[in-house]
Formats: sequence, structure tokens, C-alpha cells
Amino acid sequence: MGISAEMAIRLAKAFNTSPDYWLNLEKQYELWQALKKYKNTHVESFKEVA
Repeated sequence: MGISAEMAIRLAKAFNTSPDYWLNLEKQYELWQALKKYKNTHVESFKEVA
């Protein structure tokens, strides 16, 4: 499910950290999951039309 902004605030207060710390951890985890899932996906480069 992930860490919401409200949960990040609660964790920050409980562990004497910042909410940004917890939200950044969540973002990094989600990106890691996506990279694993789509690592073999082929996407062609975008080419501008003049």
C-alpha cells in the first residue's frame, strides 16, 4: 500500500526523523519495484518531427 503523508508524519515523530525521509524511502522502493518489473521492456526513443 505504501506510506501516506500522514503516516510519514507519524513515523517521523516516533523515530525523531523527518516526514521527507519516510516519503523518500517509499518513492525509492516504488521505483526499485518498477525497474525490476519493466527492466526488459523495449521502448523506442521519441523522435521530433520538424
